[in-house]
Amino acid sequence: MGVENNIALVRRTIEEAYNHGNVDVYDQTLTENYVAHAPGRGDKINGRDGAKHRVLALRRAAPDLRVTIDKLVADDDHVVTQWRLKGTHDGPFNDLAPTNRPVTLAGATIDRFVNGQVAESWHYWDTAHLDTQLGTA
Repeated sequence: MGVENNIALVRRTIEEAYNHGNVDVYDQTLTENYVAHAPGRGDKINGRDGAKHRVLALRRAAPDLRVTIDKLVADDDHVVTQWRLKGTHDGPFNDLAPTNRPVTLAGATIDRFVNGQVAESWHYWDTAHLDTQLGTA
């Protein structure tokens, strides 16, 4: 599919899913057996439905959620995205009640592509910084 198509797909996915809550974009952008790895409590997301559930849960926890792309670097099979997330923790997330605190988080994601779709992702962010902002540290 090519580097430029992969970059465009990452941009589209972040904008539609994270920033607008249109998780149906995953039906076109993620492989059926997609897997994501995240820091912290051993988080692992399996499949498109798992990814949809996670983004909708984030948007319920922070309805004003906004993800901004700072930088993208790509080769034939991978796109690395440096990103910033901002939002206000106004709703429950997992077992954490709303704190009504603003959250800012910087991180990076490595996406691996197969046949023009994301097959696997590795997400990296500072979990201790997030816990401090939410008052859970």
